Amino acid sequence: MKRFISAMADSRNNLVPAEQILIDNGINESDAPNVLRAIGFALLDEDLYPYDDSDRSELMDEVDYWYNKVAEYDWDLAGKILDSNGANEDESGPDGFLTGVSNESMRKMIVEFQKALN
Repeated sequence: MKRFISAMADSRNNLVPAEQILIDNGINESDAPNVLRAIGFALLDEDLYPYDDSDRSELMDEVDYWYNKVAEYDWDLAGKILDSNGANEDESGPDGFLTGVSNESMRKMIVEFQKALN
């Protein structure tokens, strides 16, 4: 198990397959990232989702990157992922369409965008 988690930890992009294994084994889809994060702390003594909650700009940049990757293939799906996680494409607040969206929701969006590309 430690070897599997370590391999998944090499890149944030590779966490989606690890989360899917957890889902396939009965873990609720919305809980899979938290379970995987806990496994990372327990077995590897590291955070597999290395975002600093105080650094929204890094999360926002990553959401934007993955949104654009998905939108290249399926504009409607990219918009649905934003909408389902509380983003408002028409928002003109300080964080643009991510105004009012929690960091946790942004992390969820990133995972959903990555899944959409698989």
